[in-house]
Amino acid sequence: MDPMFSPKVQYSIGANESSPVDIPTFLSWNHGDPAVHGFLAKLRSHLLPRIVDVLKQEQISCPDAAHPVPTATATDNRVESQIYIHHDRMYHHKKVCFNYTTHDVRRGQDIINCGTPNHNIMLLSSTTSEDEVNSGGRYLYARVLGAYHVNVVYMGPGMLDYKPRHIDFLWVRWYHVQRAGTTSWKNSELPMVAFPPLASESAFGFVDPSDVLRACHIIPSFARGQVHRDGIGLSSRARDKDDYKAYYVGCFSDGDTLMRYHWGMGIGHIHAHGLADAKSLPPLSLLAEVEVEVEPEADRNAEPTEDHLSDARTGGEEEPNCEDPTTSGDVNDDLDDDNDDDDEDLDDAEMPEIDDDPDDAFYPAFSMSLVREVSSTAARLELNDFSAF
Repeated sequence: MDPMFSPKVQYSIGANESSPVDIPTFLSWNHGDPAVHGFLAKLRSHLLPRIVDVLKQEQISCPDAAHPVPTATATDNRVESQIYIHHDRMYHHKKVCFNYTTHDVRRGQDIINCGTPNHNIMLLSSTTSEDEVNSGGRYLYARVLGAYHVNVVYMGPGMLDYKPRHIDFLWVRWYHVQRAGTTSWKNSELPMVAFPPLASESAFGFVDPSDVLRACHIIPSFARGQVHRDGIGLSSRARDKDDYKAYYVGCFSDGDTLMRYHWGMGIGHIHAHGLADAKSLPPLSLLAEVEVEVEPEADRNAEPTEDHLSDARTGGEEEPNCEDPTTSGDVNDDLDDDNDDDDEDLDDAEMPEIDDDPDDAFYPAFSMSLVREVSSTAARLELNDFSAF
């Protein structure tokens, strides 16, 4: 099976190295571009915890490893000396496929292409407090500027070998969430996002493709206008010349996207299980109200008496007379005598006998001569019908 369609693969990105990008040359050509400011330092900080996780997984699968894997973080002061990018190259890929489970537990797949308008993604936010969720929403949004992979060698404390490990990453431009949008069925506002200033430290970053939930639909707010009316931007890599002042997130683009904004109500959205917000559930007015009368615990466990059973059958009213009229003493005796006489007359009557060999004289309808006549007539009609053809 093609790995692109495998149900066990969360995303699919090319593994070939036919489009190499030399990182020093890339930085030199884009010198002064706000999008590549601090590009290499941010990339190494992103790759360090990921390569450590890869080595940990290898150690779990091979417990006979000679050295323990260190616990390194991106805040270490010697990140540059701990990460070596093989040949100083990253390899570009045009297309990325994301597999996901829909709200009704079906398979879904989104495809993004960095060279087309279909290059927006959504991720889970790391916020945990309810105030942060209400202000910024549960999701992050980004525009993918490029999809790459690099071969990384870990050279920090406790290094195992000089073998390069394959790591995929996405270079993205972050959206800033201005309005979280729909949080309940009564609130139908679309989420609103906008790009932060290019000089901001949080304007650009890197994303692990396995953290992406799926692609999303970003709609420009045409009424608010564009950032650069003259059509001249500041960054060729970010392509900001066509930026709008605000964007809407199309949370109604399909059923699965809509259910992601009603937290906990999508069966297939495992990340939202057990964390459903009570405000996103249907109001009680939509549910049928059933009044249940609860008996005391002592009466519920006690054995039912005859009076209780009688009341349960009759509903507390007087029990109607259900005696068999044939056993009641009020039945008219004359009526019984008449019925008995009728039964005796029927018994005395003789039933007609059925003759197994009917005679033609008594049963003309079964006369053999009549049967032969009908058969010959049908044969003539059949021949006449065939002769017509």
